[in-house]
Amino acid sequence: GTTVILEPLNRNEAFYMRLVADAAAIARDSDSKGVKAMGDFWHMSEETSDYGALMSAGKEYLQHVHIASRGRRIMPGEDGEKDNYVDGFKALKEIGY
Repeated sequence: GTTVILEPLNRNEAFYMRLVADAAAIARDSDSKGVKAMGDFWHMSEETSDYGALMSAGKEYLQHVHIASRGRRIMPGEDGEKDNYVDGFKALKEIGY
């Protein structure tokens, strides 16, 4: 079967589904094993720095993760920015991702 993965965007790009929990709620309400959520560190960093809460809110539906530099949305560290996603990776480990 096909899997649809919902990506929450930040408040500057979307007026709904801005958190992993929002995407997970839609996946849950769809009552379909083929609807999942994803987390994007760049979008999440625009909303909050509490990655643990964001990831754990959608843990049973979290299927995929994106990561990019907060500065220019490229590979972390390539633009000279000091991105610190350690807490985010710890959260992923805690939820068994």
